[in-house]
Amino acid sequence: EILKNALGEGSGGAWPPMRGTIEASSLELGKMAVQDVTGSVAVEGKKLTIASLDGAALGGKLHASGTMEASSGTPQWALDVRVSGASLQDAGTIFGEGWGTGTAAAEAKLTMSGYSAEDLAGSASGDFHFIWQNGVLPGVSHVSQPALGHFDRWLATGSVSDRTLSLTTGGVTRAGRTDAVRGTIAFNRNVNLTMETRHGRVRISGTLEHPTVH
Repeated sequence: EILKNALGEGSGGAWPPMRGTIEASSLELGKMAVQDVTGSVAVEGKKLTIASLDGAALGGKLHASGTMEASSGTPQWALDVRVSGASLQDAGTIFGEGWGTGTAAAEAKLTMSGYSAEDLAGSASGDFHFIWQNGVLPGVSHVSQPALGHFDRWLATGSVSDRTLSLTTGGVTRAGRTDAVRGTIAFNRNVNLTMETRHGRVRISGTLEHPTVH
């Protein structure tokens, strides 16, 4: 609500120009809490520029920068978001789920529109990159699927659109061998992935909390 008023939504006026720093002990970004927040922002007309926004999140660190332009009436966002040292357990906890173990780093360059989390998620598009290290998928047998039961690294790059991550390159590495992984992970955590192994293709379906490997 503060953001709406500050950028003059519903009126012809714009917020007075300003530039400065922000500090907060906690900031809620959707379902994710960011602690010890510091940032550098500027406002000119109906444009908000986030030169930097840094804080602690998901057991690691978050850095973001970008702009929001509201001159058309609906805010248009362009963001560069990076997370490092994140815990998969902490990430799953946001949704009350268990996503296995390990740490991850991720980067996304996104464009979005709207004010609400629902509008932002529905309009999000762009590119992403993530690396998941020393990981385990929940409920996957170490014996039947060793590459997913415990892996050294899962690297992926792809695109974001229609509430879905599309993994186009990358794969899972274990004991020096990398098996390519392609497919999708939806914002509702449904997965539809295919892994190319030396024994043939393995399909991963279900959800991040309850994956099915067959």
